[in-house]
Amino acid sequence: MGKTMKIHKETIFLIIFCVIYFIINVVLYVSMHNAGSGTLEYVIVFFPIFWLISGILLLSMILLLKINMHGIARKILVLCSTPIPYILYIFLYAIFSPKPPEQRLHYYDNKMHQEFIYYYWDGKIERKEFYKSNGQFDWEKDSIWIYYDRKGRIIKTEQY
Repeated sequence: MGKTMKIHKETIFLIIFCVIYFIINVVLYVSMHNAGSGTLEYVIVFFPIFWLISGILLLSMILLLKINMHGIARKILVLCSTPIPYILYIFLYAIFSPKPPEQRLHYYDNKMHQEFIYYYWDGKIERKEFYKSNGQFDWEKDSIWIYYDRKGRIIKTEQY
């Protein structure tokens, strides 16, 4: 006969807590990106306050409900209900994400705005991007984009 698996109420509580915790983090993250210039407020105020309150709530619920922390599933659920995965994600994203442009040049000519963006690798140019706008900040790709390898050789061009 097949063996049925019983999920304890403590595990169900941890799953629900973890899901709600994740949803609130996603809502805060989306709100932060929609806030524009208010992102620093989220990083300094909202996230830490939420993480502190949820950490206290999680710890008190573990102690009040006397949740047994044996088993890898419960430990993973508790770990995912802390800021550790989010801080780890931010750290890894900062290491492996594309570098921001190191040089931006803007030109304004007869109601036409142009922007030239240069990306660099170790002091050598990685790519050049060109944009144009009619003044409404609806930027369109413009001209020829040039991509370079680490030795400075052109590896790709795109005509717009």
